[in-house]
Amino acid sequence: MSDVKFSPFVPNGTVNVPPSKSDVHRAIICAAMANGVSRISPVALSNDIKATIGCIKALGADAVLENNVLTVDGTNMYKNKTALLDCGESGSTLRFFIPIAAVGNINATFVGKGKLPQRPIGIFTEALPKAGTTCKTEGGLPLEINGQLKSGIFEIPGNVSSQFITGLLLALPILEGDSEIVLTSPLESVGYIAMTIRTMKQFGVNIDTTENGWHIKGGQTYKSCNYTTDGDWSQAAFFMVLGAIGGKVTVKGVAKDSTQGDKK
Repeated sequence: MSDVKFSPFVPNGTVNVPPSKSDVHRAIICAAMANGVSRISPVALSNDIKATIGCIKALGADAVLENNVLTVDGTNMYKNKTALLDCGESGSTLRFFIPIAAVGNINATFVGKGKLPQRPIGIFTEALPKAGTTCKTEGGLPLEINGQLKSGIFEIPGNVSSQFITGLLLALPILEGDSEIVLTSPLESVGYIAMTIRTMKQFGVNIDTTENGWHIKGGQTYKSCNYTTDGDWSQAAFFMVLGAIGGKVTVKGVAKDSTQGDKK
């Protein structure tokens, strides 16, 4: 057994917290769907973020990370009409990219590892075939989709993962016609949806909130930009508490107007 020795000290210093993984996912996808070059910073690589980068590359976009700056070129997004999308163990990657591949009329096969193949995707396998996209699965991954997703009304329960709603919000604006997402039960993950809408707005795409969901105007175009990611409030909490219990700790990289639920 190892011995650990604690010595009294007064914490005093500055720390830069890593970026929010949730925000980085969204920014990468918006940048990939823009017809141009975007720069996203700071970006810290995790296995989930690597999976999202791998998926945009599988669809034809390009991404290069250097000095914590991710340069994304979406010029050739949707060039590859047949794609294998390996989502690793990332539920966000999987649920974001199913409708994103569908609006691009991609013959896509989704795979993953760990517990991801057993994660629920029934919301999409029920909703997307009604809008033109065939889904073939035996209850999880692998999932095969094909057929052009069409604009329309999508009825989604609000008490499931907000990742399903985010995937539709990201994808539907590039279709020609307008769409509606109608909640069939109260929304639980308000903060993550607000994050999605805020990130999309910075890339030039707007979403209108309605009484029971969202109206998505069709024919919109993502615009490339330089995007600063949101620092992760959950990781900032450790250092904030350290300063609060006795000392002075400056935490950089978090925004007071962040939509992250952990900010509370």
